Amino acid sequence: MLMRVLCALVLLASSLVLGGQASAQSYPNKPIRFVVPYPPGGPTDVMARLVANQMSAETGWTIVVENRAGGAAGTVGTKAVITAPADGYTVLITAPGPITNAPAVYKNIDYDPLKVLEPVSLLVVSPILVVVNAATPIHTIPELIAYAKANPGALKFGTQGFGTSTHLLAELLKMEAKLDLVHVPYRGAAPALTDLMAGQTQLYFDTTQVVAPHIRSGKLRPLAVADGKRFYAFPDVPTTIEMGLPSLKSIFWLGMFVPTGTPGDIVTRLNSAANKAMEAPGIRAKMADLGVEVRSGTPADFRKLLDEELEKWRGVSDKYGIKID
Repeated sequence: MLMRVLCALVLLASSLVLGGQASAQSYPNKPIRFVVPYPPGGPTDVMARLVANQMSAETGWTIVVENRAGGAAGTVGTKAVITAPADGYTVLITAPGPITNAPAVYKNIDYDPLKVLEPVSLLVVSPILVVVNAATPIHTIPELIAYAKANPGALKFGTQGFGTSTHLLAELLKMEAKLDLVHVPYRGAAPALTDLMAGQTQLYFDTTQVVAPHIRSGKLRPLAVADGKRFYAFPDVPTTIEMGLPSLKSIFWLGMFVPTGTPGDIVTRLNSAANKAMEAPGIRAKMADLGVEVRSGTPADFRKLLDEELEKWRGVSDKYGIKID
C-alpha cells in the first residue's frame, strides 16, 4: 500500500514538472496583449508599439497593443494587468508613473507595485529637460529662480498629471529653491505642450523625445538637464547639478511587467525576446531619433532600478509633504 502511494506521488510530481515544461514550450499559443496605460499617440505609446512590432518580427508572436489610459498617472491600465491571469498573455509596458511615482504620492493607491507586478525588462531610458516658453525672459536656472522670487505666483508649470515624475521634479524644485509656482495638471503631454507654447504656462519638465522638436523649432528654451551628465543631443545645456540643484535628478524609463505569479520560465522568455528586439540596429536608431537610449538587461537588473527609484520618490514625498488624496 505504501509503495502504491509513493508511486502515485512520484507520478504526480513528474506530471506537474512535465506539464510546466510543456506550458513553457508551447508559450505563446495565442496573441499576447501589451497594455499601455496612456493615451494613443503619446511618446510612451509610440515606443511601446515600436517594441511590440520588433518583438513580433523577431519571434513571430502575435502581439496586440491596447491603450488603457486613466487614473492617477496610468493606474487604470496598470490595475487591469495586475488583475489579469498570471499566464504571460497580459503584459504591461509603462513609464514610471504608476510604478514609482503614483505609489509614492497618492494616499489611496491600493497596490504595492513591486509586490503585484513582476519586472520583466527595462527597455529605454532618457533624461528629463527643464524648459520654458521661449517668449519668457528666462535663459538659465538662476534667472528662473530670480524671476520666480520677484514675481511670486506668476510662473505656471504644466505637467502630464498629478503623481508623474515631471510633477515630482517640479514640486522638488519649488521646495528646494523655495519658489511660489502654480501647478497646472493635464491629461498627457500633448495638451500640456499646447498650452506651454501658447504661453498659458511658462515652465515644463519632460523627456527629451517630447521637448526636443520644439527646442529645435525655437518655441521652447532648455534651461537644464535633470541628470548628473549633459545630454549628447544638447551638449551646451548644463545639468541641474552644475546649476546648484544636486537633488533635482530623474530619468525617464520604459519597462515591461507581468502579474506576479507568472511562471519564471515565461518571464525569462519574454525578457529574452525583449532584449533581442532592442538589440536590433533599426529599433536602436528609431529610439535614438526619439531621444531615448536603449538599455536592457535581466529582470533582477530592472528590479534593482525600480527599488531605488521607488525609495527615492517616497523619500521626496515624505520629506516635502507631497501627498495627494
